[in-house]
Amino acid sequence: MSLLFFAGAAEPLLGGNLSLLTLARYSILMLSGLLALMRWRSTLRTVHHGALIWPLIGLAILSVLWSRSPVDAMDSIKGEILQTTTFALYFASRFRPREQLRLLAIALGIAALLSLFYVFAIPSVGKHLSGKFAGAWRGIYNQKNTFSAYMTLTLITFFVLSSHNERRLERRLSQGFLALSITMIILSTSMTGLI
Repeated sequence: MSLLFFAGAAEPLLGGNLSLLTLARYSILMLSGLLALMRWRSTLRTVHHGALIWPLIGLAILSVLWSRSPVDAMDSIKGEILQTTTFALYFASRFRPREQLRLLAIALGIAALLSLFYVFAIPSVGKHLSGKFAGAWRGIYNQKNTFSAYMTLTLITFFVLSSHNERRLERRLSQGFLALSITMIILSTSMTGLI
């Protein structure tokens, strides 16, 4: 569920309810922190192995000191950086890289299928219907460029799975989702995604 949240699929699944999204956000933070503490030995090993990332996270937190809007910066730290760092720490300490890739593929695959559903079942949500982006796909996301960014991540994930997989069924599924993500990037008409 956390990966679905980070893949941008939480908003449509929760009906865009801000209270539920906030509850999901802080639930992820608390559960990830609790699970990381319960696995404290592997968490400490992960902290040690990821020593190069900690200065970057520290810099992001310290950015509140030179921000034009310290209140907004602090909200981002509480709402984004703390949550994603805690989840990433638990995720990296709990799963091997191959398992992480598979779990990410499942979440991104669900987001891609939800986007496909929205495009055809609820076009007023899944496509830009008017304006300069008329006809461009946006799936479950609020804008075609966001959609394209997630589909690019989906493409990379399924490319790796399709090229480095001994299991025939998984390789075929990965190839199918790879083709779907390429098609969706093209239909988003996002030049950034296409490049």
